[in-house]
Amino acid sequence: MPPTLTTAIAPTFTLSTAETFTLTFSSGTSPVTVTMAAGDYRMVLGCAPGTAGTKDYLRALSTAIQAALTARGAGETCAVGFDSSTLLATIAVTGSAWTAAAETAGSPLRRAGFNASVAPVGNNADGVRAVLHIACFIERVHIGWQPVSVVSGAQTLGGVPYGITSGVRRDVDQMRLGFVPSTPTYRTNLGLSQTALYPADAYEFSLGVVAAREWSVLDVVTSALGQPVAFARGTWQTLASSTADYYDLGAIAIDSIMRPSLERTRDGWDAYYSITLDVTRSSTETRA
Repeated sequence: MPPTLTTAIAPTFTLSTAETFTLTFSSGTSPVTVTMAAGDYRMVLGCAPGTAGTKDYLRALSTAIQAALTARGAGETCAVGFDSSTLLATIAVTGSAWTAAAETAGSPLRRAGFNASVAPVGNNADGVRAVLHIACFIERVHIGWQPVSVVSGAQTLGGVPYGITSGVRRDVDQMRLGFVPSTPTYRTNLGLSQTALYPADAYEFSLGVVAAREWSVLDVVTSALGQPVAFARGTWQTLASSTADYYDLGAIAIDSIMRPSLERTRDGWDAYYSITLDVTRSSTETRA
């Protein structure tokens, strides 16, 4: 069995316009259009549809499919599943036979690890690659969150501090994420589930671009520029399904995005790397 994924980073991503795909059925009203509304999302580490805040993309996808099925009026139900160990999503429809799904605007299926066109087996479709917009790891070395406040002040001759504080606090940390397979090829050959450091060679200079290909750690870090980032630090397997446990919300420092610190795990061996990121935390959230 591959090592257990324990840590995840998931930047917010924005759909500036709605993205759509169709579902085709063997009978009845067909095809039907599924619409992912414009807005802010995070992969897995987001809130439930219908609540305020940044939405969990996969649960929003399930809700969007169900809305289209309800409008079709044939009584079908949909469930979008997710495996936190393999990072693969599934789409299951019960009640009627569906024969295909195809993107019509944007990349709503490719974001979830499917191709732009999907042919189900029976009434289920399994993702062909890990969901995009998230990177997962098996090793994390760090000190822990260290509080930082902005204070204007001084000390008396007796050593007593005085001054004015902004009342705003943030926490800082440095995380070294280890045993990261260097490429998708190494990841596959070693039978691993953690996100590869680099993308396939053809996409080395297309970081952060949504396409029918496996995203890398560098894709995810690049996409974090200007976006809040959710961190599951050691509790990924719990957080991926819990709506009560808290994850951290903050950002990746600009220097770590512009020039992340990379190191081979062992000199002369390209299989594994580590990446070190300076990160901040400004709040905590749940998936509720």
